[in-house]
Amino acid sequence: MKTIAILTLLITASISFSQNERSDTKKDNLSPAQKAEKRTDKMTDLLSLSDEQKEKVYQINIIHIEKMEELKIERELLHQKMKSAKDFTKSELD
Repeated sequence: MKTIAILTLLITASISFSQNERSDTKKDNLSPAQKAEKRTDKMTDLLSLSDEQKEKVYQINIIHIEKMEELKIERELLHQKMKSAKDFTKSELD
């Protein structure tokens, strides 16, 4: 019984810590440059990149992230237009 209580406590603590960690490092709070730096650092560690490779990867990452940010904005605008069209149709039917 004591073992189960300890396991439950450890699992609860790890889940709580995990949620706090995720909320502290929200991707939306980072600038594109910060996101690219973070992604590049992770890739550098994983792939053991040289400094020259790291710089090239960073440049690729920054371009990719900026394009994704643009697409995200376009998606949000399209979503707003779709909502407006839906609301218009609904108001016409009422």
